[in-house]
Amino acid sequence: MAVGLLALAVQAARVGVIWMLVRALGLDVPNSVILLAGPIVFAALALPVSLNGIGVREAVFVYFLHGHTTKPQAVALGLAFFAVGTLTALVGAGVLAVRFVRYGIDSIRPRTEIGEPPTAE
Repeated sequence: MAVGLLALAVQAARVGVIWMLVRALGLDVPNSVILLAGPIVFAALALPVSLNGIGVREAVFVYFLHGHTTKPQAVALGLAFFAVGTLTALVGAGVLAVRFVRYGIDSIRPRTEIGEPPTAE
């Protein structure tokens, strides 16, 4: 249950990022359209049709925002959303790089083991 709530919170934060980018770009898009387009963008990004969703994200924004923005504005929103995601991922890459320098390769490799599940006591 907690994992589901956390996943929902992450998606709500991503919609919030879109909302902030719409405001930062000075676009006149109603909140209801942002709430509708956000989850559809996220679902479209899961499709294995492009490299990192480039082009798909922008096309979904162009389609859903066609009555509220111009095509170049919708594409700019898609690219800005991609840039925010890339910058936040680079922060994580920096953390991994610091861990690698300090502790070596074993600190960043996944330590999963397949075996007997722990028994409840």
